[in-house]
Amino acid sequence: MIITRFILETLTPLHCGGGDDPVFDQIVTRDAFGFWRIPGSSIAGILRNYLKKSAPELENVLFGYASTSSRESNKDNKASIVWCMDAYQLDFDMKLAYCKQLNGEKVSALGPFVRDHVNIDLNTSTAKEGCKYDEEIIPPGTRFFLELRLDGWEKELTDDEKQAFIKLCSAIASGEVTFGGKKVSGYGRFSCNFKSGNPSFICMEYDLKKANELEAYLNIPKAPSLSLKDGTRISLEKNSPVYSAADISFDLELPLETDGPVMVGGTNLKEQDQEVDMVCLTTPYLDYEGQQKINYCYTLPGSSFRGVLRHGVYKVAKALKLDAQKEVDELFGYINGKDKEKKAASGKVQIEDIYLKQARALRLQHVAIDRFTGGALDSALFDEKPVFASGLKIPLKLKVTGITKNQAKLLSHALLDLCTGMLPVGGGTNRGNGSLKITGLDSGLEQALSASELKFTGAWDGQDISACGFVDFLKKLD
Repeated sequence: MIITRFILETLTPLHCGGGDDPVFDQIVTRDAFGFWRIPGSSIAGILRNYLKKSAPELENVLFGYASTSSRESNKDNKASIVWCMDAYQLDFDMKLAYCKQLNGEKVSALGPFVRDHVNIDLNTSTAKEGCKYDEEIIPPGTRFFLELRLDGWEKELTDDEKQAFIKLCSAIASGEVTFGGKKVSGYGRFSCNFKSGNPSFICMEYDLKKANELEAYLNIPKAPSLSLKDGTRISLEKNSPVYSAADISFDLELPLETDGPVMVGGTNLKEQDQEVDMVCLTTPYLDYEGQQKINYCYTLPGSSFRGVLRHGVYKVAKALKLDAQKEVDELFGYINGKDKEKKAASGKVQIEDIYLKQARALRLQHVAIDRFTGGALDSALFDEKPVFASGLKIPLKLKVTGITKNQAKLLSHALLDLCTGMLPVGGGTNRGNGSLKITGLDSGLEQALSASELKFTGAWDGQDISACGFVDFLKKLD
């Protein structure tokens, strides 16, 4: 029997959908006491999918399989030997929230936290009618307790089963997998290393044939304790990156900076911003180590950058007289439409949120002008509060998986347009908001890319291309 326990801290918003709500369009799943949780069934599915991509020969070893026909014998079925528990929310004192509730202790009131979204028309660059929706999120910084077990009751575990399970646990410990939905918008990332030099996980093997280890297993400390003893400690090391064997996959971090004010509209819960007409999106984040409270910071969401790049790819494809909608759908995904034969597909470009924790916003006032008289319109005074700072660092992180050479060309054109300020981000772009550029652009784009602190790793048809760098990668695409 192998037991692995984790304390997970979300790095980005988390959305595990579940249920209906009369107020919000998309809500998160909660336990019977109303606290956030990540269902074990969701965790099992994500881990199985990870194995399917990284080591397909181990998938059925751990998670079993079922007969493809009802006529086949039950001997052809194999049950899963991995026990995935629900991941439960921890309060600021690192106790399970639902246990505190049962004991009559006070639990910090959290949520709901909501984000607004709107679908943008690629042709007009304006919002589509009837396409505004909101979703509930679990904020960055939230901590969960997760336990996985490899079942060793029925029979002795084989080396293959043990190694496959350790591979899964290592993937969780190093943050290689994401939980929940909307991963293409950067959701669901987490860390077990939020304490420097003190990883928050433990993996212990118990030989149930030995009396002392059986007794230790039967008396393991209650959750969320990581103090497992009297077994064989197993170390978890980072797995090699999983890239598609065919086509192109890469991870890229672009060191962008603002060239003026930036504002992505959305839910804003800062008290000082409540009286402003147009404000920048804020994201709540939980502080467990310091003040043990909820803080808020201005945010450039990954979904906005995806929308910008989607629009950029669409324009380039249209200029080249390609099927622009098809190219965009294959890169960024699509949902079920009128064509019943075209099933929904996830996007191949993932982009994380960017949190501007040190940024300040500036309140600006505007007035609408009557085009006939040239004077101010009545009742047309409004104000906005964008993040106002030139040179503010914007580290844009992308993860691209399994794209073709032609798709890589289209995406690279959009990325270069973003680096030169040709693809502004957020709202108010017609009055100068949202312009970003690569650091050192004054010396030329190629030199700026070469001299910047850009990070690039990837593979092309299974061959590592990390050493060549991003600039040489772009040249190989020509």
